[in-house]
Amino acid sequence: MGYSIDKRDVISVAFVGFASLGGFIMGSLVVSILSAGTFFGALSSALFADGLGRRLGIIVTSILFMAGVGLQVGAPGIAAFAVGRAITGYGLGAMVACIPTYQSECAPKSIRGALVMGSQLATTIGLMIAAVANQAALKVTGEKSWRIPIAIQIAFAGVLCIGMFFLPESPRYYIKKGRNEDALRAISRLRARSKTDPAVVEEYEEMAGDKQDQNQDLDWTGFPGHSAVDRYQLYLLLWDDLLREFWNQGSIPNSVLTNVVNVVATFPAFVLIDRWADAPPHLGRLFPLGPVAWVLNAEMFPLAVRAKGLAMTNATNWAVNFGISYSIPYLVNDGPQSLGLGARVYFLWGSLSALCCAYAYFFIPEPRDLHSNKWICFSSIAHLASLLPAASSFSENPTLPPSKMAFQA
Repeated sequence: MGYSIDKRDVISVAFVGFASLGGFIMGSLVVSILSAGTFFGALSSALFADGLGRRLGIIVTSILFMAGVGLQVGAPGIAAFAVGRAITGYGLGAMVACIPTYQSECAPKSIRGALVMGSQLATTIGLMIAAVANQAALKVTGEKSWRIPIAIQIAFAGVLCIGMFFLPESPRYYIKKGRNEDALRAISRLRARSKTDPAVVEEYEEMAGDKQDQNQDLDWTGFPGHSAVDRYQLYLLLWDDLLREFWNQGSIPNSVLTNVVNVVATFPAFVLIDRWADAPPHLGRLFPLGPVAWVLNAEMFPLAVRAKGLAMTNATNWAVNFGISYSIPYLVNDGPQSLGLGARVYFLWGSLSALCCAYAYFFIPEPRDLHSNKWICFSSIAHLASLLPAASSFSENPTLPPSKMAFQA
């Protein structure tokens, strides 16, 4: 994903090749159109994840992604290039929403957080590779300078697409659809144990029990306001994703060194995520707007609405990414139509990151007890609700004090 996002320098070279840059407006639109596509892709990702299945949804969206990249590479002009970029974005947005769902539903409890967080680690590594490719492309003349770096994206998506053919469907998806025997078989294959193995049977019974507690599948109109817990859970996660994009700043023109630092900085959360149950209170809140946001989104929603919840939170992330991508040329570049901030734009990002830290500390619950599939308690929401008159009915009966708040994915 990161490689796909960080192609601004290469796209600028493509504009020169087409001789149709058209100023900051055209540049901003074509650079940011990927994020516009990802917004709509993420918003409709539940159609793939719930309709086709987690596994097949990833396969189909990766094919859409590769089709968009192919159109960009073979584009004879800027119009075809922009259309290809939009298709690429749509496939990317839907795919990125489907992947954490599949990971969280298939991973063992002990390493679930780390596996889901691998999405963010892969993104930062992709950004680093893209930064290196961008630097190399600037030294090449002709159409190869941008067509080849863009075409490389097909290799990454191809590996994902082909690899998914050899993996089983999510057992929780099978249970959601009432295919219990297939679910048991999927767990057996994922754990490399017999279907009669006590651990496999126990895990299956736990998943099936969760489904009994969550047997109401909500539609789009019912989901956001189904209950007070649903509303505040959704609102906090939407803000989490909105602010996370300012924290990550994937749309800032980055140097190779910046991206190397980004990769290194991701590892502490990657290592600590599954050890937070033994960490001091509030330690987890130092990280959630970066890689941990992927875990929060993938595990906080009940099975019945998980795909829809991830669709909405990821769409929020990509909507903000679109705004940042569109504004970057105006903020950074010199000229009559821009502010010409240059490197000073990092003061803006730093201020927004400070806001992210405050939001994470005061409003994101400590991620403890991440090991089942049913929401137990979100008492930080009860605390927030107590501050809002419209939510007094929810805050009257919180079941656990803040020190004991826990949730299950």
